[in-house]
Parts: sequence; structure tokens; C-alpha cells
Amino acid sequence: FVPNYDESETEPGDELRVAGWGATKRGGGGSSDVLRDVATFVAKEHKCEKSFSFFRAGEEICTQGECMGYHRTSSCYGDSGGPLVADTLLGARLVGAVSYGGQRCGVKHPTVYARVADNLGFITDKADLP
Repeated sequence: FVPNYDESETEPGDELRVAGWGATKRGGGGSSDVLRDVATFVAKEHKCEKSFSFFRAGEEICTQGECMGYHRTSSCYGDSGGPLVADTLLGARLVGAVSYGGQRCGVKHPTVYARVADNLGFITDKADLP
């Protein structure tokens, strides 16, 4: 039995992975020469609402990275538009695209991703897809 997985659904605590060639330092410097990926976790929406007055809960996914000393794992400058992936029983599913976060990547503020399933019309239109 394989459950029906709706890729638009994410729950607080779900582990997701984000990949990119963006900055490797908290201040935004040091872009990577190799593709990197890190774990991040779906956070409760109030975390993003508290940090970003423009956060749109229905269209965006709020995440908080894994704690690594003073900072948390996260996407950063240069990762924008990159994939946020959920591992499911049906395989990897693209659930989001890197959107925005705090000024210092991985410090204090959560990171926000555009929810792919809720933005398919925009993506299809901009990609000029049928």
C-alpha cells in the first residue's frame, strides 16, 4: 500500500533538502564551486509571520535549518530559484523554490520558499509552457 502523497502539503517538522551554488558564509560571501545541499525543516508559519510581515502562508513554505553551533543550515544569496525537495515513498518531490530569508543566512530568521504546487500557474506562464 502506497499512500496518496499530495506534494503541496508540508507539515511542521518535515525534513526537506535544498540545493544550490550560493554563498557559503553567513554574511553572503564565498559562493560555491560545487553544488551543495543541506537539510532544513518545515517550521510553524508563525515563525515566518513574526520575521516577515509579507509572508504568505498559503503560497510559501517556512523553514528553519538544522542547528550548527551559532547558525543554522539554510539556503543563501545565489541559491534563489533553486529546488526544495521532499523525500517521499514515491520518490523525491519538488515542493518549493528558494525565495528569501534574513540578511544573514542561517542566523536568527527562518528561510522562505515559494510553494511550487500553489504557484503552478505563475511558473507555467513565465516558462511559456502549454
